[in-house]
Amino acid sequence: MVADINPGPGSGFPEFLTPFDGRLYFQGTDPAHAAELWVHDPAVPTTTLVADIRPDGGSFPEFMTGLDGRLYFRATGNYLDAELWMHDPAIPTTTQVLDLRPGELGSLPSYLAALDGRLIFAANDGQRGEELWVYDPAGSTVTPAPDINISNLGSNIRDKVILDGRLYFEANDGNSGSELWMHDPALQTTILAADIVSGSQCSCPYFLTPLDGRLYFQADDDINGFELWSYDPGTSTALPVADIWPGQNSSGASHLEILDGRLYFSANDGIDGKELWLHDPAIPATMLVANIAPAAGSSNPEYLTALDGRLYFRADDGEKGVELWMHDPAVPTTILVADIWPGDGDSNLVQLTALNGRLYFSAQDDASGYEPWVHDPALGTTIRLADINPGNNSAYPHSFVALNGLIYFAANNGLNGTELWVHNPVMNTTTLLDDIWPGSSGSNATGLTVFENKIFFAADDGLSDSELWVYDPVAGSSMLVADINPYTDSVPYYMVVLDGRLYFTADGNQSGRELWILEIIYTETDALLPAIFKP
Repeated sequence: MVADINPGPGSGFPEFLTPFDGRLYFQGTDPAHAAELWVHDPAVPTTTLVADIRPDGGSFPEFMTGLDGRLYFRATGNYLDAELWMHDPAIPTTTQVLDLRPGELGSLPSYLAALDGRLIFAANDGQRGEELWVYDPAGSTVTPAPDINISNLGSNIRDKVILDGRLYFEANDGNSGSELWMHDPALQTTILAADIVSGSQCSCPYFLTPLDGRLYFQADDDINGFELWSYDPGTSTALPVADIWPGQNSSGASHLEILDGRLYFSANDGIDGKELWLHDPAIPATMLVANIAPAAGSSNPEYLTALDGRLYFRADDGEKGVELWMHDPAVPTTILVADIWPGDGDSNLVQLTALNGRLYFSAQDDASGYEPWVHDPALGTTIRLADINPGNNSAYPHSFVALNGLIYFAANNGLNGTELWVHNPVMNTTTLLDDIWPGSSGSNATGLTVFENKIFFAADDGLSDSELWVYDPVAGSSMLVADINPYTDSVPYYMVVLDGRLYFTADGNQSGRELWILEIIYTETDALLPAIFKP
């Protein structure tokens, strides 16, 4: 355990774990302090209270964001006013940066973003509503960006993205409706980038996606419905990319995915149904990639996944059911990769994961339930790795991870319950690594995490309940790392690797759920000596 912040059976409730400047900052609670800012320093190592900002009830720090060596966050002070605070670890000091809205309500700063040496955030000063503000640490100045909505209703900022050093977002100025806005920190200006629909009606730009120096998004100009648009910062113009479904109908462009400088997405042109589309900004052209289901109406491509220059996804052509498809832009072709369940049956593949040049996923066929499958683009093969749970039963493989050329995952063979499995692509073998809880109960291995060339996970051996386990490929064995809670489950989760250590939360019974740390120490013979400790 890293630290028993709240000694005894009480919990420290560590939340909002934020790596910053080689340390781990979080919100925590101990017997003397409600929710305050804490830090764990792996170099010392120590876990300490950073500041008791509000001694009579907790400051509840959140929205932690680093800028120029300082940590900024929202916190509630002595008068219940949530404002912007800053911790400088070099001094160290923790101070309130501003009090935009004096009194009990506070300005409630949110959407913090570090941009060009300044901190951009949304806040409500009680007069302008929620608007954009800028804090410049060089001059210790806090200034309002131009008031987007001059009333006190606020501009309702959302869906922000950074492109070429500028901040783009959707906002409502009270006159133009929700439109595309831009803040330029270099010029210290905030302007309406594009008023796509004149008047108070909104175009509601959403799914902001930068590509090739432009911003792509979905918007409704009140003429053509929701279609694909682009904004060019060079000319400061927003133009419809294409009216895919002509007229006021909406194409519903979604599942945007970038591959080799092109934008792929699902859309409905009103004729071919919802199919795979492509926009190529180099030409420029927007086109239907393939009408996969010409007779059925829509193939509904989903789970778009890029692998080695190709786009893989699942779709239904109306004849083969929901199966694995692929688009190769080099040829170009869009083909059915495999009819895993022959005929009109649905393989309903899920868990698509690109690992080591192959595509791993879970799917069902006419002979078996959900089992692990793999598509190898180099061989052009799609095969079931193994029928782990024979017959129509399902192994429900999940949590695919790769380590040293092997693929690890959790699955249930119907005899041993859900345990840790491994696939060796070279030997073409898929085997149970260890029956941690002998019998059909299964250890319910979960949270597979690669750390120090080993697989760490939570599992229950039937004796120690759900605790931290490790599989060592060199030793070829699994072992309990520590029985953190000898009385019941510690249920380790939220695993985070930081500076050569594995952090996670667990319930230590006497300490409640707290933040713990795992450090691997090697003996002179390279034997594994795991150390779980608190400073």
